[in-house]
Amino acid sequence: MDVLILIVSHNGAFTIATTLNHCLKYNPSVPVLVIDNASTDDTPATLQSVISPRVTIKNAHRNLGVGAAFNLCLDEAVRRQISWLMILDQDSLLSPQMLTRLIETGEELMAKTGSVAMVCPTVRSRKFPDIIHYPMNWTGRGFVAVTGEGKALEEPISVDTSISSGSLYRVTALNGIGGFNEGYFIDFVDHDCHLRLKQAGYTMWWERRAELRHDLGKIQRMTPEGLWIEHEPFRYYYMARNMLNGYWRFGGLRAVLALSVEIWRHMARLRRYGTRSNACNRFIRKGVMDAVLGKMGPLPANN
Repeated sequence: MDVLILIVSHNGAFTIATTLNHCLKYNPSVPVLVIDNASTDDTPATLQSVISPRVTIKNAHRNLGVGAAFNLCLDEAVRRQISWLMILDQDSLLSPQMLTRLIETGEELMAKTGSVAMVCPTVRSRKFPDIIHYPMNWTGRGFVAVTGEGKALEEPISVDTSISSGSLYRVTALNGIGGFNEGYFIDFVDHDCHLRLKQAGYTMWWERRAELRHDLGKIQRMTPEGLWIEHEPFRYYYMARNMLNGYWRFGGLRAVLALSVEIWRHMARLRRYGTRSNACNRFIRKGVMDAVLGKMGPLPANN
């Protein structure tokens, strides 16, 4: 298959070997590039224990962020003249036919439309497999979930965005928009890319028969309000800052006001369900302030 698989790792020693072995087991002959973002745990040693001529490991000397790592792999795909790039997080588990179905659907849609940039799978929670992390459409004021209700399972569904993990990208489309936004560092990198692809006239699709197991966040547990997902406190800085920046660029003041309400509600839920709500909300407030100030890039270590 004319595809390169990218896995970006950072302190993922407990999951990276399983993810990598799934790639090798279910996709014979497909090359895999792992970019390790300066892990300080046993990730580098774990990666070295997976022996395969199909795996290339690049160790960054500092944490570049996912956007920059994605762009390094994009450059590599262009150099190798590869047509498709699949991105995986370090804790994602592919189903046996996932990549094959994504590529078949991507090629079929390309033959029909000529504008395909991305095909995403059905992303299920690893811990709660009945929970689907649905792709979304952009309304101009925010995102709404696309559930596929009323559509035949074999029918691809047009969407505006999904998480990057498990998504299959057409290399020429990514290259055509200049790749991923490295200034975001982490979080909203995928949605920003997808909305720019949409602005450039490309299309994104959901292939529901391809499935990926993936956990969003550090903590997942059921609550009276549904699945609670909690991240490491510092991640809330990037989520708040980057979402506000993106909502402003793609939706203007109305989108920012709508997002501000959602941020306030999420801070309240953190106080209700969070294990480190004070720290999380402190990072949210800093992220909001830095979004107003126009700051980008990684959060300084002393914060």
